[in-house]
Parts: sequence; C-alpha cells; structure tokens
Amino acid sequence: MSEEEMAERAERLEREAHDAIAEFSFENAVRLVREALAIREASQGEGHPDLICTLSLWIEALAGSTSLKTHGRRPALASGALRCAGSRLPALRTS
Repeated sequence: MSEEEMAERAERLEREAHDAIAEFSFENAVRLVREALAIREASQGEGHPDLICTLSLWIEALAGSTSLKTHGRRPALASGALRCAGSRLPALRTS
C-alpha cells in the first residue's frame, strides 16, 4: 500500500470513527481509531505531531465508552489515554 493510500485509509477510518461516536457506538469507534492510529504511526512515525488529531479522537471514543459503562462517570481510563497520547508526542512537549 502506498503512503497516499495509507493516508486515505486512515482518514476514512477516522471519519467512520467520528460517525460511530456520534451514534454512541463507542466500541466500534475505538476499534476504528486503533486501526487508523496503527496506519498513521507506521507511515508517519510514533512521535509525529499530526497524530494529535487521531489520538484526540481515540480519547473521545474511550471516554464515551467508559462513561457508558460507569453511568456517566469518567474514570481514570480517559486520563490514562491522555497521558499515553502525551507520551507518544514528545515533539510537542516543552521544557
């Protein structure tokens, strides 16, 4: 698969994940975003700043999935995903 094809597939998966979130299909959204993230990391590298959009979508899907399971409470899973996102983007950190 060419780099352009990979980018197009990742974008399609992200759109589908966004739609799944809007439909409260969070488990499906998490699956779609994980695949998009894997494609983007393979083509751009794990520390690429453009991953922030995909990681943000992943956090949104995880937060929604978690909040449904805990009846409106958002436990540490969402904040854990945020920490993970931060660790994957060292280029964006400032000292």
